[in-house]
Amino acid sequence: MYYNVTSHTHQLLNSLFYRPLLLSSCIFPEDERSETVCKSIIDTIKEKALLLDGWRLIHETDFGATHDIPEGTSMSLAKLDGAVVNSDTCHAARLTTTKIIDEIKCVVQEKLMMDGQQDIDPIVLQQDCHHHLRNVWIGAITKRLSKYLNEILAFDLNVIDFRYRVTTMFDGILRAVDKEFSLPANYPKGHGDMFKFWLKKNHENALLVPVERASGSRQDLACEGAGAVYWNSR
Repeated sequence: MYYNVTSHTHQLLNSLFYRPLLLSSCIFPEDERSETVCKSIIDTIKEKALLLDGWRLIHETDFGATHDIPEGTSMSLAKLDGAVVNSDTCHAARLTTTKIIDEIKCVVQEKLMMDGQQDIDPIVLQQDCHHHLRNVWIGAITKRLSKYLNEILAFDLNVIDFRYRVTTMFDGILRAVDKEFSLPANYPKGHGDMFKFWLKKNHENALLVPVERASGSRQDLACEGAGAVYWNSR
């Protein structure tokens, strides 16, 4: 659809050009603190609601009320009364979720008071992601496995210089595998280029499965990385 832009709609139209109206999860907060992340999410929702009203105004000004564009109130947090906010099980994510729920309850409470229902308490539930809960169990297994290996390999581990940072923790092993054999050579001290040459020479048609996203702290690293290492070892 093309608009015949008039002077009184130019400013609103520019806001749509430089700020996409689509509400996306691609939000970039200034830092990773829970307070900042929560504020970024809330501010983004409010901004998209204003842009939605601006879109309606532009259309109605130039073409009349010939549209089905919803009002900005359709993106209000007040609609989340009785909703469930889901996050993974790390402390930072849970704290962010708690703060978002507090913001939702404040908005819902204001709407209830405006509707003369101030005696009703808003209900917003918090829930852990079930896909991440399995990693809590897997994390306990990897810790127990590391402890077991430390016991049976105690003599050998004691004679290895600590500067080599040899570990029995599977997360550390996966990161070492990624650094040493990563084909993109994203770690200068690794030997991804040599490994790639060896692989083409000896196993030209082999399927190589990368250990993806081994950097940082990830609850599902051990679960996802184990399959890749097991397949490649064949």
